Amino acid sequence: MQSIKLIQKTSVFVPMAADIIHHGHINILLKAKKYGKVTVGLMTDRGLFSYKKRYPIISYKNRFKILEQIKCIDKIIPLNGLKYVQISKKYKFDYFVHGDDWKTGVQSRERKRLKVVMKRWNGKLIDLKYTPGISSSKIKHNLFKNEKLVYVGIAADILHEGHINILKVASSYGEVIVGLLTNRAIKTYKNPPILNYRQRKIVLENMKYVKKVIPQTSLDYRKNLLKIKPHFVVHGDDWKTGVQKKTRLNVIKLISKWSGKLIEPKYTKNISSSLIKKNVAKIVNNR
Repeated sequence: MQSIKLIQKTSVFVPMAADIIHHGHINILLKAKKYGKVTVGLMTDRGLFSYKKRYPIISYKNRFKILEQIKCIDKIIPLNGLKYVQISKKYKFDYFVHGDDWKTGVQSRERKRLKVVMKRWNGKLIDLKYTPGISSSKIKHNLFKNEKLVYVGIAADILHEGHINILKVASSYGEVIVGLLTNRAIKTYKNPPILNYRQRKIVLENMKYVKKVIPQTSLDYRKNLLKIKPHFVVHGDDWKTGVQKKTRLNVIKLISKWSGKLIEPKYTKNISSSLIKKNVAKIVNNR
């Protein structure tokens, strides 16, 4: 009588994020298929974030749909982060297949643990040669490398149409990175904000014109500009005089070193966070 092991097809597990599917993924899957029935552990959106600190471009649901169309995949199950040992203990796969790039980096520790655990049921770890010159990260980089970077320094204590106008103009030049002034930075030149940094950041991160929000720890833009080296800096033309006049001149001087340009849309009249606060105060006082 044949053993159950011989009757059942050998089980093969392949973990992957597959955010942007490419020939490197196909190479791994075709080679894995030679060992038996292939189950793909597809990283969930949160699972990917847990170790890459970013969410995928394509959602889990849509990545699942794409992988369903690949012939050499027999089954797809969710994988919530680098829980290779946990999922292998549950299913006791005969083979665990991965590109050999995981021998170093964030996944190396889990690999060492997995290698020991799989010996309990005579499972084997297969390190396939990584396909050189291709990765989802590299594809993303090539897709966006020609995208212009635009920097907008802003306090945004009480968001209004003036802010929207600036951000809309900025987005027409490229990807907008907002340098959000911290509470301490704001207090160096005007009254402290009503909303704290975290609250203001949440609002801006959810605006369609904004790609990313980072802290600007002073009125001086230069520290952030040196890190990012944006193609454009966008600010309303109201800073040509007053407390930010020197800041403006420093920005122009610095970005000229990498041929950056300052874009100064016309300031939106009769609206500002300060004016809104005054109007609110009048309403309260007149009660």
